[in-house]
Formats: sequence, C-alpha cells, structure tokens
Amino acid sequence: LRRVLRWLAHRAATTEQLAGEDSELSELYALVGLANLRAVLKIWTENSENDSEEFWQEVLTQHTFVLSQLFAYPVVVIKDKAYVGGKRVDNLHGNLVDFLGKITSSGAAVLIEIKHPRTPLLGPIYRQVFPPSRDLGGALSQVLSYRESLMHEIHALTQGESSPVSGSDPRCVIILGCAARELTDDTRKRSFERFRDRVVGVTVVTFDEVFSRIKGLVELFASSENDVSS
Repeated sequence: LRRVLRWLAHRAATTEQLAGEDSELSELYALVGLANLRAVLKIWTENSENDSEEFWQEVLTQHTFVLSQLFAYPVVVIKDKAYVGGKRVDNLHGNLVDFLGKITSSGAAVLIEIKHPRTPLLGPIYRQVFPPSRDLGGALSQVLSYRESLMHEIHALTQGESSPVSGSDPRCVIILGCAARELTDDTRKRSFERFRDRVVGVTVVTFDEVFSRIKGLVELFASSENDVSS
C-alpha cells in the first residue's frame, strides 16, 4: 500500500482526480488509518510482556499517533529523547524526557515519560492499603524534575529563538505497568485510583489502558468499513 501511494503521489493527473473524488479519498484515508491501528495493536498483543523500555521507546517513536490518544485535545510529538535542561558545569547530568510534545492550540509543552508494561504499579501492602511502587514514585519524581528544568531553562534551550513550545505549566504523562495484570482486586484498584487521581499536574496511565483506546478505534473503523461494504 505504501508503494502504491508513493506511485500515485508522482502522477499529477491521478492525484488531481483523487482530489476531486471526496468519497473515494476519504475511504482511502480510512483504509490507511485502520491498517496503522491494526498494526500497532498487533505489536501490543504480541509484546505485552516485553520489559524493555528501549523496545517501547522505539515502538512509540514509530507510531506517535498512539500518544495523541492520551488527550482530549490535539497533541503533536515534537521530539523523542528530548533534552530539557539540567546540565551542570561538567556538561553532565542532562535531563532527557522520552517524548516532548505540544498542544497544537496553545503551544503548551507535554512531557511524556514511559517505562514498560511489567513495571510494578503498587508496592507491598501497608495497613490494608497498597502504596505506589518505588518505580511509580521514581517516575513521578523524574517527570516533575524534567518539568521544572524545562520551565527554568526554556529560553536558554531555544537560544533566544522562538520556542516551538511554551515553558509555562507543561503537562506531564507517565505510561507504565499493566492494570489488568496487577489490579486484581478491589483493594488494589482503589489504592491505585486513589493515588493517581490526587496527583496534581501528572497523568498516570497504564500500557493496557493506552492500547485499549487503540482497540476501540479499530472497532470503530472496522464497523464503519462494514457499513460502507454493506
């Protein structure tokens, strides 16, 4: 399909004809979109136990549209492994956030930090409740540090040029763990929701929650496709 689209793009007459056929063009967009969604959902199904952060970094870098599903407003990813300040006089200790994005309407920065699906969400039980895991607490501290660094150094990072993002009030997102695997009873579910609902300025979402949104889109596209066929 990619080769066919590339071929079409270099044929002016065909391109003009497609542009004049709104219904056919919209069906083509839907077909490409559904293929992409199914491909990334297949990656999740086959690799949900993969505990390599680099693997998931690469997957989400190749399919950044997955990250846009985390928000109720349009967000674009600007850079993966983005430097957000923090170096000292020894030129070390720089902060690299996994993904730097922005809200298209306001330019507000979005910092996205990822771990992997097997990252623990909760720690050992403590007086009938489950506290957040060390990994979750560490990720929270990490992304808040990146947020602070970006806010303080936004002008230095852009060297006086117009910044692609606003350094004021950046949004933060952490993707880690798997709710279906770990939140197996009401006590664990309540403990996790109690924690993430009260974290101000940071959205905590699990990998299976992210890909469940992709699954919902696949079902929606497939339903539309069936309606067109019928």
